Amino acid sequence: MLGDQPAATIGQLCFKNGDAKCTYGTACSLDMNVGLEPLCPKTPLFSKVQYQFGQHRPVVYSLAGISEISGAAVRWLRDNLGVIKTAAEIEDLAEKVESSDGCVFVPAFEGFVYPEVSDGCRGIICGLTQSTRKEHIARATLEAVCFQTREIIEGIVEESGQKMSVLIVDGGMTANKLFLQMLADLTGTVVEHPAMQESTALGAALAAGAADEIGLFPVRSNGVEINIDFLEKDITVYRPNLSDAERNIMFDRWKMAKKKSMHSLSD
Repeated sequence: MLGDQPAATIGQLCFKNGDAKCTYGTACSLDMNVGLEPLCPKTPLFSKVQYQFGQHRPVVYSLAGISEISGAAVRWLRDNLGVIKTAAEIEDLAEKVESSDGCVFVPAFEGFVYPEVSDGCRGIICGLTQSTRKEHIARATLEAVCFQTREIIEGIVEESGQKMSVLIVDGGMTANKLFLQMLADLTGTVVEHPAMQESTALGAALAAGAADEIGLFPVRSNGVEINIDFLEKDITVYRPNLSDAERNIMFDRWKMAKKKSMHSLSD
């Protein structure tokens, strides 16, 4: 019996400590395998049972974080502002400029749930000049999703004391190749995008087949990992191109804007 995200984490083959997957739909859900001991996070993260392949097998846990706005920010550009006609158009629009030219978007439509919980803030777009165009706003929208992901990654790494080995991604936004390269650049993390995107269904099938009662798939000697050598792996890898200094400058600017959004109604 598996929930959506634990099944997707199995489907993305996150069987080692530090393996992580992130699903980009309306919201964003990031889960990292943290091994055989459950964690009690001090920040708004979630400790989960990731899987157990039979009552005599070990329980494997994950640490997860969410952002309520990812694909919803793109939808807002489409439905509320009419900047794009389809969600897919944001890639071509954002690719027309090399940067957001100082434009920063904080899509706090529903408040924040990480790293602090706040429902009193409002979304803002700042850093506008007379040269700001819709292309810059489109790029700032994609950057915002990347920066929110970075916040979750940093929180999980700090809470778990484990290094994130790779970030495997799925969900509707991952059809955007520009976004995936920006994600690698702005988080400083290697991003993998498998061609097979039905990760929840695959994870449920793998877990069922690996269960003690079925034994369809062999399990590695430590009793934790499914031997998935029989699966075809068609994966596109995105590696960071920015320096730490470059990405940190952009991230710091976004965090400054985020602070403004948290006081936008009173200050």
